[in-house]
Amino acid sequence: MDVGYETAKTYLRRVREKYARVGRPASRKSELIRRAAEDGLLE
Repeated sequence: MDVGYETAKTYLRRVREKYARVGRPASRKSELIRRAAEDGLLE
């Protein structure tokens, strides 16, 4: 995916903010992975 480190950090921050806004915080990596799996974003 030819994405820079800082860009990836920005994407992750934005995803975490979106989850927090809907009442499903994902502050840790494991929580973020679980949320993405629950939402069908991971195979």
